[in-house]
Amino acid sequence: MSFGKIMAAAALTAASTMAAAAPATSAVAAEVEPQDSGCASGQFCVFDYSGNIILSTGSDWYDADGLYGGYSYFNNGKPQPGYDHIELTYEWPLSSGGYWTGHRCIHRGHPEGLGDFDQDVVYIVHVRWRGECT
Repeated sequence: MSFGKIMAAAALTAASTMAAAAPATSAVAAEVEPQDSGCASGQFCVFDYSGNIILSTGSDWYDADGLYGGYSYFNNGKPQPGYDHIELTYEWPLSSGGYWTGHRCIHRGHPEGLGDFDQDVVYIVHVRWRGECT
């Protein structure tokens, strides 16, 4: 199961538990944040298939060869106008040789900042902090 799916299931379980414990007459509003991801506040993290952090950065990051093993990600950046979204560049190998390059603009926080790579495992090439995604 992917990191994003695991975190969504954990959030649903926590919200259900909180709702069940609350008195029926009170309105309980709770925002459930992922607590066990290991991705520190202010960081953008990439996880491998097992859920281990393989990249954690609070600043722009680049590797021309790519960091292999990216399976899912979480933007746990702090709210900061002009600098709390991620522009991510990644690659995955094609069976015919060469690579396909993908780009994503990733919002901050839960659940918008959680995601999985459609291609299963990718090479992370560039992480750039930026303003609002357009």
